[in-house]
Amino acid sequence: DTYGVGLFALGYLPIPIVQVYGKLGLVDWHTSAHSPDLSFHRSGANVAYGAGLGTNWGRLGARLEFEHFDVAHARNTDFTSIGLVWWL
Repeated sequence: DTYGVGLFALGYLPIPIVQVYGKLGLVDWHTSAHSPDLSFHRSGANVAYGAGLGTNWGRLGARLEFEHFDVAHARNTDFTSIGLVWWL
């Protein structure tokens, strides 16, 4: 099991209709693995970065994001997501 919590700063390019942004932050992660003969636990905090595209229709928006988590003991720590955003 692996889970983490991230905190990011976003920087937007001033382009009409489509938002293009980069993100830089820190992720606090925890990993646990168990088998009949082996068990280990690791945790740490590492740099994370990414980029994305977004658009808004009033208070509703959509985003397509890519994130990379720089965790030394893990191979593939890239994450791509599509999400909805509700602006308050």
